[in-house]
Amino acid sequence: IDGVSWRILLQDFELAYKQLTQKQEISLSSKTDSYKEWAKQIYGYAKSPEIKEQFPYWSNIEKQNFIPIVKDIRLSESRKLKDCETITIILDESYTEKLLQETNTAYNTEINDILLTALAKSIKNWTKNGQVLINLEGHGREDIADNLNITRTIGWFTSKYPVLFQLEDSYELSIDIKTVKETLRHVPQKGIGYSILRYITLPMWNNEECFCLEPEICFNYLGQFDNNITSDI
Repeated sequence: IDGVSWRILLQDFELAYKQLTQKQEISLSSKTDSYKEWAKQIYGYAKSPEIKEQFPYWSNIEKQNFIPIVKDIRLSESRKLKDCETITIILDESYTEKLLQETNTAYNTEINDILLTALAKSIKNWTKNGQVLINLEGHGREDIADNLNITRTIGWFTSKYPVLFQLEDSYELSIDIKTVKETLRHVPQKGIGYSILRYITLPMWNNEECFCLEPEICFNYLGQFDNNITSDI
């Protein structure tokens, strides 16, 4: 299941625990549409005019010439667990508070804008190339049908889609933040259409064009899980 599903489960466990401690009958919110129903609606969306309107946007990204990120050839060829490394960075409470509550005021940004600016700027400084391609993960629960409700549905809805950031030669942080913010705002339907076009629509069209980008870096911001547990149980 995905991160949103965990939030649903945590909220239900909290509610059930409270009701039990107060000797009440467990009563949870009503279920929403099934994962199976969502899958059916995806196929309907794959044939819709909305998805066709997104085609030029994604096709333009596919046609770009990307310079691969320089890597250690030996590690790239071996692909063994022993060659992997996990790097963990922890911000203290002060920096975390500034990042989540203060950084958005200057340019009316969201947390993803700031984190992706830092990532894209780091890649640019490292590779000396302002063209940065990143694979983004979204929750995938976008509105694709008027009669579909999956707000409390458990499953793996995650969407993946490539985003191309074109950072200018300027070293002004403010310019990079605005560039990343505007780039993200122009992604149609928060990226859910890319994989639908790739795996469903294009094969239905018998289109010779192939959506086959595989960005070398994947980014996913899971949010703040501690906000879902509101009590001291």
